Amino acid sequence: MKIHSEFLGTQEIDPDSIIHFPSGLAGLEDRHDFKLFHEAGKTTVFWLQSLDDDALSFSICAPEQLSVSYEIRLGDEECEALQLARPEDVAILLILNRPEPEEGSADVRANLHGPLIINLAARRGIQKVLVKPERQLLLRAL
Repeated sequence: MKIHSEFLGTQEIDPDSIIHFPSGLAGLEDRHDFKLFHEAGKTTVFWLQSLDDDALSFSICAPEQLSVSYEIRLGDEECEALQLARPEDVAILLILNRPEPEEGSADVRANLHGPLIINLAARRGIQKVLVKPERQLLLRAL
């Protein structure tokens, strides 16, 4: 299966590698299917490309890369949406963004309020909206 991404160009993907978000993402409830990409040999930053919208792509990373850890409790509905049978099948990822650049600023922000929870075995995901933490992590580019 071929897809086109404004950011990544044309890519050949295995349909079995598509991650389905039954409820979409916060503010993007009509976007359900995504593909996770990373640069060959580099698994620090990933791109989550929407298959429903060529122009929609997110940079994401594991929270551990930012010295962030989570203890997240999932309800029955969330476990059902994820088709979760084993907790070890879960990956938690954070969406990164870069606000409009100010003079000389290269800040990148991680959305700590809405981690992505992905069942790697079933290829299903949800975005868990959290009330806490009450701040957004600010990363400074070196």
